[in-house]
Amino acid sequence: MALLQKQFKKFEENIRLNDIEDNEPLLDKRNMLIKELQEWGKKNDKPSFDWFNQGSYHMSTGIKPQEDEDHDIDVAIVYNVNIKDEGYKDPTKLKKWVRDGLNIEKREVTIMNSCVRVQYRHKGEVQYHVDFAIYGKEFNDNNEEVKKHLAKGKEFAYEEKKFWEEAQPKELRKLIKEELFKEDEELGGTKRAQFRRIVKYLKRWKDRNFTSGGDARPTGIAMTAICYEWFQPYVTKDWEGNIEEKDMLAFKDLVSRCIDNNYGLDVKLPVMPKNELFQKLKKSDYNIQAYKDKLLSLCDALVKAYNETDPHEAAKAVKKAFNNDEDFPVPDKEYTAKVTIAPAITTSSASA
Repeated sequence: MALLQKQFKKFEENIRLNDIEDNEPLLDKRNMLIKELQEWGKKNDKPSFDWFNQGSYHMSTGIKPQEDEDHDIDVAIVYNVNIKDEGYKDPTKLKKWVRDGLNIEKREVTIMNSCVRVQYRHKGEVQYHVDFAIYGKEFNDNNEEVKKHLAKGKEFAYEEKKFWEEAQPKELRKLIKEELFKEDEELGGTKRAQFRRIVKYLKRWKDRNFTSGGDARPTGIAMTAICYEWFQPYVTKDWEGNIEEKDMLAFKDLVSRCIDNNYGLDVKLPVMPKNELFQKLKKSDYNIQAYKDKLLSLCDALVKAYNETDPHEAAKAVKKAFNNDEDFPVPDKEYTAKVTIAPAITTSSASA
């Protein structure tokens, strides 16, 4: 049996993204854009807005992008407008404010279906982008906010493709960073920390096994939702108070549970709008089968690694499942522990 805990921990260390507060260049860019939008809004007599971080940075589940991809930052912009008012029936109206407020010379600003994206490039190559998700508010008869709604639709889309979608942008972070396993504080938050590591492993598997672009690659939020639904921690404390974490077992069993539940293909966002997260991938039978085959291969590799007695061979099996990811360390064979075979138990009786 090989658990490879040191290797998995090192893998997480190699692939993780620090919180945005620890990334000064991205933090500065985000702050600059928000300040520009606030100043533009004041000059042009637009409603005020609140903002906050969202996405994987916000939940501490972010991983480094692949070499041909760029970093992204998700920021929520919540305008203080009532979407029920006649002037705000069209959600792209607010998106155009953001586009116009940030669209200075040579800056690449695009209205996407679910956000407004500011793309940064270096020598023509994508470097990173900031996605601004735009929200409006719904008020009751007492002028109290009751819901938030995400602005959906592109600028020149058909009217039926433009709509306000009820959303709970802060609740997902609360579930992941605060509510999950909060009753296990005696273990020092290790179960929640293991959950975040497993999310990163699954996201990395997704990135290494599916090409970017199109609908064939599952989304990061789909991987997070799968972990939220079927992750079970493998964290124990012995009689001396020492905590033992077994990421291999937690990861292997998560993948197995996911496969047993239709490969996670029906998983939904655990907060509003509770949309199906594999909706685009499921439009293609080919993409469905490719996803299933690769998830089965991951499961087989983790089972093989778990049953392997040589850590070197076990780590090679895991590394292969991650498409030979150089960030997953494989211990040298000459330093791996030798297998000790216990002597067979025999009876002392001479009778047959």
